[in-house]
Amino acid sequence: MTEIVEKIHSLLLSNLMFMSPVLSGNMKANIKENGDREIVIEAPFYDMKKWRESGAIIHTNKMIYGKTDYAEWVNKIGAFGSHNKSEHWVYDTILSVAIVIANEIGADVINEL
Repeated sequence: MTEIVEKIHSLLLSNLMFMSPVLSGNMKANIKENGDREIVIEAPFYDMKKWRESGAIIHTNKMIYGKTDYAEWVNKIGAFGSHNKSEHWVYDTILSVAIVIANEIGADVINEL
């Protein structure tokens, strides 16, 4: 069982990095392992004007609606709140990993999200 859990974790981490929506690379650069089998996706707010001018990501440390980053918003409603292909990217990535592992071990995935 430990081998399967390690495989899921490794595949999930790499697929999240691969499938992360990218504009500046800020969110992709902030997908990290935190502790034992925990994956954290952060996207600290940054100055878009300065990024457009120079390509430099300068974090603002702002808090907007009680959040210090936008990663959850991108997953829930898409980048820039526009219901685009980035909407549900984390859920979709998790499901794809679950299906791969399930196929490998002869299991079924029941997705009721």
